[in-house]
Amino acid sequence: MSMSLEQIIDALQYRIAELERRAAASIRIGVVREVDASRGLARVKLSGGAAAFLTGPIPWVEQSAGANRTHIPLSVGQQVVIVSETGDLHDAVIIGSLNSAANARPSQAPDAYVIASVGPASVTVKDGGNEMEFRVGTTSLTLRGDHAHLVADRIDLN
Repeated sequence: MSMSLEQIIDALQYRIAELERRAAASIRIGVVREVDASRGLARVKLSGGAAAFLTGPIPWVEQSAGANRTHIPLSVGQQVVIVSETGDLHDAVIIGSLNSAANARPSQAPDAYVIASVGPASVTVKDGGNEMEFRVGTTSLTLRGDHAHLVADRIDLN
């Protein structure tokens, strides 16, 4: 059975609209609402459109998952970027996060590379890689090529 020109145009318009919808939904930004750290899954609240929407469980990308493995769980309130190859949340992956008012950058210095910052603890590389600082609260250990500097209220050596 052949299609009329009008039917062909209608079918093409439908396909174009569907492709546009999928393309528009392929990258989304939302806020983490639930985390299952043991399974590496999070549920994300998406805004935009008619109403907010809570996704099903979505996996997040780790920095490494081979011989070297990382475990950096997301946190509730973290703003994230979700990507879906097809525009369908069933194949979505959380690829990263964005700083926000609720989760500001851990440094404003242009030469400080904060490797980790959790609560009062941080690991920072500075001075073009010539300095590394480990900090927990008021205790800090700074390593340079020629010396180490330790600041602490108390030091125990065994």
